[in-house]
Amino acid sequence: IEMRRKCIIDRDPADSLDMSSKRDGKDSDRRKPSRGAISYRDVDSQMDEFARTVELNEKILQRLQGYELMLLDAASLPALLDVLLLTTPGHFDLSGVSLSLYDPAGEIGQLIDAELEYGAALTLERDSFDMQQHYGARPQVEIFVSDDPRALQAIANTDTGCRAIMLPLVRDNILVGSFHWVSEDAGAFDSDVELDFLGHLASIIAICLENCVNAERLAGLSLLDPLTRLSNRRAFE
Repeated sequence: IEMRRKCIIDRDPADSLDMSSKRDGKDSDRRKPSRGAISYRDVDSQMDEFARTVELNEKILQRLQGYELMLLDAASLPALLDVLLLTTPGHFDLSGVSLSLYDPAGEIGQLIDAELEYGAALTLERDSFDMQQHYGARPQVEIFVSDDPRALQAIANTDTGCRAIMLPLVRDNILVGSFHWVSEDAGAFDSDVELDFLGHLASIIAICLENCVNAERLAGLSLLDPLTRLSNRRAFE
């Protein structure tokens, strides 16, 4: 007992202070948030940003789906060209569009009504070399600024525009056309979601063009006698 009392008396008070400070330090460390922890405010801001992104993507999807339905509803080549060249600018807030189609035999030119006036917005190419050279071996949607030489073909038909969006039209691994959009918005179609949908739309447009050309070709053949290749009775009715 005497030895224990002596140890207690001889203990340095500073040691007890050090022990208490260490305990207090551990408690304070427990109370302090770790350096890598995320606060509730950060979580709220991230959730708000995520909600805005979801809402924006939903609007983009609705707009593109509505446009796709218009393409599928076009029952003839003139109706499809009206959607592509007349409806597209207003639907996507574009300053202009233009369409180049590969027409080696001049068949599309014969199917288009002479009264339809699209001006320089529609060009029919007998040779696809320029289009192939532009897109390369693997055509995909491309976006260029206005001062890029590759954007001149799209921007040449419009008065204003700072960004050109080039949509390749491919069927059976053959480049059959190129659809050009011009936008005044420097950030237009920047997201991966929009680019994916544009690639999907390019495929739909190529299919619709092929279907409309085939339908017009069949309609013309139905007016000819299969033996003489002259107009039959239906053509005169």
